[in-house]
Amino acid sequence: ADHPRTSLRTMSNGSFGQAAPSSGGGGGTFSDDVDRLFSAAEVREGGLAGARDDLDWNTLDESVWRTLKRDVDRVASNTLFVLNPMRVARDPTRPMREWDLWGPLVFVLLLGVCLSHGDGDDASTVFSVVFATVAFGAVALTMNVLLLGGHIIFLQAISLLGYCLVPLNVAVFLMFISENVVWRTLLVCGAVAWSSWASVPFVSAAVPAARRALAVYPVILFLISLGVLAAVSA
Repeated sequence: ADHPRTSLRTMSNGSFGQAAPSSGGGGGTFSDDVDRLFSAAEVREGGLAGARDDLDWNTLDESVWRTLKRDVDRVASNTLFVLNPMRVARDPTRPMREWDLWGPLVFVLLLGVCLSHGDGDDASTVFSVVFATVAFGAVALTMNVLLLGGHIIFLQAISLLGYCLVPLNVAVFLMFISENVVWRTLLVCGAVAWSSWASVPFVSAAVPAARRALAVYPVILFLISLGVLAAVSA
């Protein structure tokens, strides 16, 4: 047997190409093991590359400006989905996957402020009614979709309803041009129809195809109620 010191010297001077001991009878050098290890890592990273691109993993180390830019881009993208519902036909589930609360917060605040503007003592009441209606609508939408066998969470429902208020916000701004009843009625009808059309792909992506009409129906009632409130208060 070799002297222990000689064995240690041999081990310390060994190269990566020398054969490594194996317990299962399989051969292979240390460099081969390293190559297989990195090859497996590359396969795993390749399989997750698409997921990282879509979901943006490791965002803790990014700059504040990059975070803000990503949020602004997401709000703009979801707003465009509402203004142009035909875009959702390409990927109906994307708005439900990329939901956020910044856009709905802004649009609900804008609607509440615009409808409560000039109402005097009733301003706070109108503002509260807008928020309460949106909250109740989100609860009703969540329960309805779940009872129909769909999949949605409360925050997704708030995001969906908040973004669908974009046409109604535009209509309320246009109402300040004239107080004509016919003008207001046409604007409200057009905004409610546009919002309802935009909500169909969002809700349809959350429920089975055979129950889409039952899922969309409460959303249309929600939009009609806010449209009536807008026609009366704006």
